[in-house]
Order: sequence, then structure tokens, then C-alpha cells
Amino acid sequence: FIGSHLTEELINLGADVSILLKSNSRHDYGFIAIFKPEIRTKLKIFFGDLNDLESIKNAVINNKIIFHLAAEVSIPYSYIHPRSFINTNLIGTFNVLMACKELGIEKLIHMSTSEVYGTPEKLPINENHPIKGQSPYSATKIGAEKLAESFYLSYGLPIVIVRAFNTYGPRQSARAI
Repeated sequence: FIGSHLTEELINLGADVSILLKSNSRHDYGFIAIFKPEIRTKLKIFFGDLNDLESIKNAVINNKIIFHLAAEVSIPYSYIHPRSFINTNLIGTFNVLMACKELGIEKLIHMSTSEVYGTPEKLPINENHPIKGQSPYSATKIGAEKLAESFYLSYGLPIVIVRAFNTYGPRQSARAI
């Protein structure tokens, strides 16, 4: 749901926006389907998969700034099917990083989560708080952050990591309330 609000705001600010949606048999547009037509018609929509580097390159090419918000996010589901989280959150992020590196983007904003901290050892939590892979989900998000950090340190890829805390609002899944 965060990506849908970001997309609308970027369009309203006059940005050219390309988005990669996970390909499925229904050609599901998710929240984009409820966007006003004047927003929807300004989007460049690509269907693909984070595990397919070419899909990502098609969506990234000719863009300067990339917002990477795609993730498998259900903590309880991560205990049952951790491989799905590894494929999306780690391999998918690796592919986003490779596409951004190969295509020379100006900046990658990588969305992470406060879950990288696990159960807080002290409050308030700050960026110096230890990270702890308390669930398969949080472990994959830690790994994704570290991959992003390595692309910054190794290749000079300009990256910002954002750790969201308790984000809520319209379009959020009722399970998270």
C-alpha cells in the first residue's frame, strides 16, 4: 500500500513514473486499478518478476531514481515458506541492485523495515540498535540491506535505505491493523 501512495504522489509532483508489477494470470493491477484515470494513464506499467533480471531492467531503463518497495512481507508466513522470502527479498533485491548498477541510475531508495531490529533491547530504537534476524522475514530484510550496502561500498551505487516503523493508512491490509 505504501507504493501506491508513493506512486500517486510522484505523478502529482509531475514525475515520469514506471512501475514493475508482479506478473500473474489475472494481470492484476492491485491498487493501481482504483487510481483516478488521470493518474493511471500517466504510468508506464511493466509486468514481470523480481527473480527475472530482464523484467527489472525493462522497468528501470531510462529512469534516474528507483524506489525499491517490493517485498514478501507477512512475518507469520515467513516461518512456513521462508524460501519465498529469500527469493523475493534477497534474490529480488540482488536483481534490482544489478539492474541499477548496469544501467547507471542516479539513486536507489531501498525500503526496509523496523523488523530488522527484532525485539528491542532498549527504547527508543535508533540506527545504532543491534539488528537481529528474529524471523525469516527480518533475516531476509537484513540480508537485503547488507546487499545494498555492499553495492554502495563496492561499486559506488548511490543508495538510501529507509526503515519504516508501523506505517499505516488507507489501503493497508486489515491483518496489519
